[in-house]
Amino acid sequence: MVSRKILPALPGVAETLNTGGAFLEAGCGTGNLQLQIAKAFPSARCTGIDIDPTGLAAAREEQERRLRDAGLAGPIERSLLGAGFTLLSTQKP
Repeated sequence: MVSRKILPALPGVAETLNTGGAFLEAGCGTGNLQLQIAKAFPSARCTGIDIDPTGLAAAREEQERRLRDAGLAGPIERSLLGAGFTLLSTQKP
C-alpha cells in the first residue's frame, strides 16, 4: 500500500525512486517497506537500519530469499560508508 499509493502521491518521490534514488528507512524492523519499494521501483536502492538484531536478521533472510526467487541473488551491502540518500523514512516512537 505504501509503495503503490502513498509514495507516488508525494511530489517527486516516484520520479526519484524510478531514476535510481536511494531510500533509507530508519527503524526498518523486518524490512517489509524496503521490499515493497524495491518491487514497485526496481531502479531504487533501498537500505534499512535498526537497532534490533533479530529484526535485521529476519529482514536479511527474507531479502536474500526474495532475491534468489527472482533470480537476482547477489550480495547485500551491509555498510553505509559512502552511502548517500535522497529519501528517508522513520517510524514514530
